[in-house]
Amino acid sequence: MILGNIDNFKGTGLVAFIDILGFAKEIEEKWDNSEDNPLQKLLTLKEKLPRITNDVFKEYDRNSKSKLFPCRVQTISDSIVVSFGFDEPLIHGDVILATMVFLYTILDRQYSLPP
Repeated sequence: MILGNIDNFKGTGLVAFIDILGFAKEIEEKWDNSEDNPLQKLLTLKEKLPRITNDVFKEYDRNSKSKLFPCRVQTISDSIVVSFGFDEPLIHGDVILATMVFLYTILDRQYSLPP
């Protein structure tokens, strides 16, 4: 079973809006830098975001007793939005596991900007 309502969702869920502090100032001050370019930093960050394609879900055995908890990760300018929608009715175990995956997605160290 795949939880999280990746494509279409309205209801109870978790949402994190992550803004890269100070990035607008860095763009103003360092835009023309060849080595410490803020655009390249942002593109590198976006490349590191977890990507789960629909092909992964097609290969997943939907009759399996195990569950997948994919979070939706989107970028808007210099911000990242991570979301997870819960299925109704809420099952306590699913809420706990989904919240753990949600927090892991947000806290994963791969999001850090390169120096």
